[in-house]
Amino acid sequence: MSLVLRRPLESAQYASHAYREVLTGAGIVASMSRKADCYDNAPMESFFHTLKGELVHHRDYDTRAEAQRDIFAFIEGFYNRTRLHSAIGHVAPIEMELKAAYPSTFSGEDHIKQGNTLESRGLAIGSSPPS
Repeated sequence: MSLVLRRPLESAQYASHAYREVLTGAGIVASMSRKADCYDNAPMESFFHTLKGELVHHRDYDTRAEAQRDIFAFIEGFYNRTRLHSAIGHVAPIEMELKAAYPSTFSGEDHIKQGNTLESRGLAIGSSPPS
C-alpha cells in the first residue's frame, strides 16, 4: 500500500461526505483529527515550523533532489540526533536514548550542568557502553 498526501484547499472538505466517498472509492484512508481537538496535529505542525524556520527558509534549492537531500540530512543528522528538544528536558534525542539504555552511567538529571556529558563519560554516537 502506498501513502498519498492530499491536502484540500479548505479544511471543511475533509469532513465532506462526497469528498470522503471519492477517497474511499480510490482506496485512500483519510486521516482526520478528532472533532474539536486542535492538538491532534500539533506535534507535526511544530516540527514543520522548526524545519522551515531552521533550514528551508534559509536556502534556495535548484532541484527537488537537492531539497530532499538537505531535508533528509537535517532530520536524520541534526534534528533526530543532536538538536535540543524541549519536550525531553532540553537534551538531544541521542543523549536521552543513551540515558534510557544505560541509566547507571548517569547520576541525576543535572549531569549537563555539572559538566557530566556523554563525551566526558566516553559515550558518543557509535561508541560502546562503559564497562
